[in-house]
Amino acid sequence: AGAKRTIGGAREGTYGYLHIAGGIETPLHMGSRASHMSTGIGGALSAGDALPIGADKGVETGFALPRDTRFAGGPIRIVASMQTQAFAPETIRRFTATGFKRDPRANRMGVRLDQPGDGFFADDQLSIVSEVIVPGDIQITGDGAPYVLMCECQTTGGYPRIGTVLPCDLPKVAQAQAGAPLSFSFLDMPEAAAAQAQHNTTMRALPSRLTRLVRDPTGMKDLLAFQLVSGAISAYANPFETES
Repeated sequence: AGAKRTIGGAREGTYGYLHIAGGIETPLHMGSRASHMSTGIGGALSAGDALPIGADKGVETGFALPRDTRFAGGPIRIVASMQTQAFAPETIRRFTATGFKRDPRANRMGVRLDQPGDGFFADDQLSIVSEVIVPGDIQITGDGAPYVLMCECQTTGGYPRIGTVLPCDLPKVAQAQAGAPLSFSFLDMPEAAAAQAQHNTTMRALPSRLTRLVRDPTGMKDLLAFQLVSGAISAYANPFETES
């Protein structure tokens, strides 16, 4: 009681998460406790606000997972989208050869990409009919700039889509900081399905990779699985004497 947790700005990535045993018990809106500013649901936190905390249900806490690499951008795998064939082969080659930077203009709807040189344009892109879109689609807007659509993207759109990011690589786009490098390469559908299946297997195995933040012998069910001694010394050597 009375302890304080200070949370600073992100040094890696864009989004951070605070997990609390019992959860935060604000009113539910459509099954969620999140704020959605553009629709007027909830509001932004400000100085002096207090959040109600739910009762701890006794679930074990104090665990960590190994660090991953989704915070620095890098190569992103994509598959062909509905309008990929509307782009000239040379435009697609230039797209995959371009080193993009994550633009500061980004939110949960989409992430804008900056690129050196000219934009990307599809043939007859002004005549494309609005149709269903999904998170991960890479829309090319009227000025030729690509936008990667994220988890709160619109349901339909009429901009041409040059490709679609694999779901397993979308967190890398979300967490890339402004200015982080991003590049794209196409996979065929069997390769993409295999990559996604491998990712799903890794996600299911995450509970087995948990480690305790504080090593407490009373909670160690298998002591032989832990490194309890980090070194050894001689019982006969004098620690105050140096060898000549």
